[in-house]
Amino acid sequence: MREFRRLVPDLIGLRRDLPRVHMRMGLATGEVTVGNVGSDQLKGYTVIGDTVNLAARLEPAGKQYGTSILVSEDTWAAAREAFDFREIDRIRVVGRNEAVGIYELLARKGQSPAPLCDVLGRFAEALAAYRAGDLATARAAWEECARIDANDPVTRTFLARCARLEAEGVPKDWDGVWTLTAK
Repeated sequence: MREFRRLVPDLIGLRRDLPRVHMRMGLATGEVTVGNVGSDQLKGYTVIGDTVNLAARLEPAGKQYGTSILVSEDTWAAAREAFDFREIDRIRVVGRNEAVGIYELLARKGQSPAPLCDVLGRFAEALAAYRAGDLATARAAWEECARIDANDPVTRTFLARCARLEAEGVPKDWDGVWTLTAK
């Protein structure tokens, strides 16, 4: 997207008042059905299946976390040797009962920005404490992440979530999985 934004003035011929272009993606890996679907009167080429539905749920979830690209754990497993990722959460999406791990795609392997690299280890510690229900430890670790990189939207998301859970109390059946209620 950074490269595309750099090229926009040449593509559209404008140099001022350029629109801000942003995009989010949800990526999932798995089996899908691809092809022409429909009747003799009306057909459409499409892709369907649980994997497609999961990817479609990850895209708007990215907005909640402030990320551009969220991937499922299967996609992470397939691509982790070539790309840097940050584990974000385990979530239940609308239409699915089982939890799925989600990861933020950061950059090609070894090319993540320095402030984020400084946050990654501490963020993982915070996530482990959060999943164990130790919100005080998680919050302290995420506060340290925020001191390192105040612009990290994922850290801000978890700090707000910790405040909410501390105010309401951790549910007795807490499993560390966040349930999304909207598509």
